[in-house]
Amino acid sequence: MNIDYVFLCGVMWCKFAQEDAGQELLRASDSKDPDVRSLALAILAKRPAPLYVSGVQPTTVFDTALG
Repeated sequence: MNIDYVFLCGVMWCKFAQEDAGQELLRASDSKDPDVRSLALAILAKRPAPLYVSGVQPTTVFDTALG
């Protein structure tokens, strides 16, 4: 996996929470190349996973309380 590709996936993940980019970062975090692995882990640590999956928005306390 190319370090430039990992960087671009990081941009897409951090700015837009693009799910495919996050999956690529997870794949890169298991790379044998220590530079690729370090970059992927640093990016993943900077922006945790979003609270929604596949476009389903999370409900808030107010949504639940108000019905």
